[in-house]
Amino acid sequence: MKPIKGLILMQLNYFIEFDATDEWKKFRFPKQFGLIEYLLEDMEGFSEPIYLPYFQRVIDGVSERERIGGNMCWLEINKDTTLIEMEFIPDDVPNNQYFLTNDLIKIIRHWQVENKDKLL
Repeated sequence: MKPIKGLILMQLNYFIEFDATDEWKKFRFPKQFGLIEYLLEDMEGFSEPIYLPYFQRVIDGVSERERIGGNMCWLEINKDTTLIEMEFIPDDVPNNQYFLTNDLIKIIRHWQVENKDKLL
């Protein structure tokens, strides 16, 4: 695989906190990986992991690439890497970043397990 400038390897720590105001378990990442928090928050708005079927189509080889948008984020999903983009974001968080596709899938599935009582 050719190196991609800005590719984030998911050897990072995150923690989960409970938000009593809306009852979602929030995944918290270091600020430089804040796009992942927005991705998960986007799914909260739909009360389901809306991006997972698109990841699955790429992983299963049904599609080489999927581009999908939610309320806040756009994803360009490829087999090895996924680009997360967001137009309106705080200055201290990058507005687009590449992540390893398999790592994002793991995080989304973990989010799904932690918030199963809130999902449709």
